Amino acid sequence: MNRHERRKARAIGIEEVPADSPRAAEGMARGAVCCWRECEQTFKGLRMPEGWRSLLIFWSAWPVSTIAEIPRKTWDRDGVLCPEHTKALEALLKDLGRGLKESEPAGRA
Repeated sequence: MNRHERRKARAIGIEEVPADSPRAAEGMARGAVCCWRECEQTFKGLRMPEGWRSLLIFWSAWPVSTIAEIPRKTWDRDGVLCPEHTKALEALLKDLGRGLKESEPAGRA
């Protein structure tokens, strides 16, 4: 995130957590679990393994171009999906010509 994006993100309540902070250490210890019902796949650490994806469901009156534009109060769901359920969700969605890009790093689709 560049400084303008960080400033805008702070203004709407999104903050960057330094990797060496106590909050980051707590998050690394806790890890993340796939948000698919009845799935227990997990990972630990700050970086998602290859194939995992972030899932953010929110409401907006207009399309947004960066996550910093999304007010946190409009987030209905914030979670992660394991590779199996990332593919399952993708299979349910209509093809808009911009599906998951296998060549991009995890969390950047």
